[in-house]
Amino acid sequence: MLRALLFDMNGVVVDDMRFHELAWMALAARHGRTVTAEQFRRDMSGRRNRDNLRRIFGDSLSDAEARTLQLEKERTYRDSYGPHRAPLAGLVPLLDAARGPELRTALATSAPKENIDFVLDGLDLRERFDVVVGEAEVTRAKPDPEIYLTAAARLGLRPAECIAFEDSLVGVASARAAGMRVVGVTTTHTPEDLHDCALVIADFRGLTIATLAHLA
Repeated sequence: MLRALLFDMNGVVVDDMRFHELAWMALAARHGRTVTAEQFRRDMSGRRNRDNLRRIFGDSLSDAEARTLQLEKERTYRDSYGPHRAPLAGLVPLLDAARGPELRTALATSAPKENIDFVLDGLDLRERFDVVVGEAEVTRAKPDPEIYLTAAARLGLRPAECIAFEDSLVGVASARAAGMRVVGVTTTHTPEDLHDCALVIADFRGLTIATLAHLA
């Protein structure tokens, strides 16, 4: 039985992955490193900042250096995406349809708090999520299932009662490892890349709770 919808944020709640890609490329270039679009999509999309920073700058990067670089990257992202910030098409009607005692919603994202606030508060979406789990609430990053297991536990539900929405391959792997059905969103990868998903969509337009209930 379907009891909850769990959403990744970047590339799902908002179609912003191109802005993250450009921000990582700009950060690397400013510090004499290189990140290509292909590298971002293959190795970095959906992963934590700390892991991406060490991929670019090496394992010797200190926590203080990583924090400074993360703040720089995320300021670049927010400055560039801010004028374009918008929910993915059809998201708000779906969230509104899910509100009520029979169905709950959660955000499960690898994003830092500053970006969660930027999206949820900037788009007036916070009250539409019963639970919000970000990078600070977990110790293991996607594709580990911890973030989805944590979100389900905070909702008081079993993973099998939840459907997750993901755009990244590590996110899909995380939700599946948690025991959830996954709907893939093609903002970052092709439908062929998302072949492990129970359903693949371009956005949320026309998606109904009845359709999702049949996947559970």
